[in-house]
Amino acid sequence: MTAPRRILQIIPADGWNALYAIRPERQKKNPVWVAPLACWALVQQETVRYVVGLDCTLSFCDQGDNFLGYLAPGMKPDMWKEKALRNLRNLQNPKSNGPDSGADYP
Repeated sequence: MTAPRRILQIIPADGWNALYAIRPERQKKNPVWVAPLACWALVQQETVRYVVGLDCTLSFCDQGDNFLGYLAPGMKPDMWKEKALRNLRNLQNPKSNGPDSGADYP
């Protein structure tokens, strides 16, 4: 079981978005769903501290297996389409999640 995260501090995430892979038929053939961030959180998990985005429900963005990454203000999500499609293929066929499964960021 993973140790719980404790939020130490939050700051606004104006203009930042979280990116998720979704089945293209749900969004007019686009496999990338863009969701605005509510804030950034400095969290501590055991002895490690790091920053993670929180969405509008104040849930950690990186908890879902379809989370792709963050999109900075002014950037377009187009470069994430291929990663989203790889993510969806891997979710449908988990046995192919080897070192060459495309788990890197664009």
